[in-house]
Amino acid sequence: MDHTISIIVRTLNSPAQLALAEVIHAYHPGDIKSLSSPNRSVHSPDVSTTVLDALQAEESYHSLMTSPTGGVMEAPPSHIDGLVVFLNEARSTLHELHGVVLIISSCDESIQLALKLIQSLCPTTIEPAKLHIMFVDCPAAEPPDAAFKDVYQYLQDRDIATEGRPVLMAARTYENVQAHKISLASVLHHNGQELESEFAEARMQQVADRKLRVLARRLMTARAIAAMIPDFQRAYDSLRLKRLTSEEWHIRDALKSRKPIAPGAHSSEN
Repeated sequence: MDHTISIIVRTLNSPAQLALAEVIHAYHPGDIKSLSSPNRSVHSPDVSTTVLDALQAEESYHSLMTSPTGGVMEAPPSHIDGLVVFLNEARSTLHELHGVVLIISSCDESIQLALKLIQSLCPTTIEPAKLHIMFVDCPAAEPPDAAFKDVYQYLQDRDIATEGRPVLMAARTYENVQAHKISLASVLHHNGQELESEFAEARMQQVADRKLRVLARRLMTARAIAAMIPDFQRAYDSLRLKRLTSEEWHIRDALKSRKPIAPGAHSSEN
């Protein structure tokens, strides 16, 4: 079934979680709906924030139902309670739901929020097969089953498989992506070639050393992201969803930005 809806849930506003959500956006062929704080001025002041968030999740789901290729709904930590209300109330009607993607960092705040969400949804609302967990910010010197011990233990106690869950190691690269305002999607599908060309041209034109150093830092960040592409692709492919080729992404990006399609755009492996 091509028309499916996936829900990404971030349990922390960390650079790594934001980056992984952006990676999923970049590879998914459908539309994107990111939940944000609703405008309370158009609602009764007696309506709680949780109810407003639930209504927004419902509206976003309906919107993705009309998309030819489905899409992705992303919920930040502040919207999890409202999302749970929506999913529980609509659990027998979510025929398009491919799964819930839960992103978990190794800090206690993220882990406890993730466990609360799993307890609220699985298995009464979401069957275990539709619960996709991705671990991020894993310390390099610590195995995932130790860094995320409480999550592993909870899943094992309930006979929910822990093998094959994607794990991304902690890296300063994610902070650098935010600092330099780098488009992850562009790096994933251009392999960083745009920034390589930008830096080479600046060096050839002998721009000021200060500016050249900034470009060098941006380029090194893009190279670091490019080196992670196999990990990002494995994480995305674990969702068992169609993955956009680079050629398809170039076409979509050109249509959105009304730019001419870049010559020589090539497909990445699926």
